[in-house]
Amino acid sequence: MRSFKLACLIAGILAASIVAAADAPSTASVQDRAAIQNLIAKYAFALDTLNADLYASVFAPDAEFTFGGNTYKGRDKIRGVIREHQGAARGSAR
Repeated sequence: MRSFKLACLIAGILAASIVAAADAPSTASVQDRAAIQNLIAKYAFALDTLNADLYASVFAPDAEFTFGGNTYKGRDKIRGVIREHQGAARGSAR
């Protein structure tokens, strides 16, 4: 009887560890999450500092960005949106 209880205990521990392992994120999942978080931080920093080149770099080369009722296609056009804001920010600082 004691061996049976021990076997059941071990089986329960193994089953729980298998379930826990299934819920654990994979290395790729953790790396993907970190890459997304870094991209969001880069986007926010570029926008806060009005760094047009850095801002454009967070988009795919063929990205489409809709803002203010206009759609900008490609990094060069997206970069231009920030450059427009740079000019407006310089003008309001005077």
